[in-house]
Amino acid sequence: MYVKVRKEQAAEERKKSALFRYFFPSQANWEVKENPYTTRSKDEVFSTKTLTFPSKTNDFRDHLNY
Repeated sequence: MYVKVRKEQAAEERKKSALFRYFFPSQANWEVKENPYTTRSKDEVFSTKTLTFPSKTNDFRDHLNY
């Protein structure tokens, strides 16, 4: 079952390639990719100063759902 799903995904990914778009523009997948960092807040993005992702504190109040 996995092989069948993977082949379908590979066929769909092939339609996004530059060569496929050049030779078969009417059949190509022209879906626009979005940058995931444009919708995230600044605190959730990787920090180049510390070379880590921001971590949560161990303060109990940070985990309360208000």
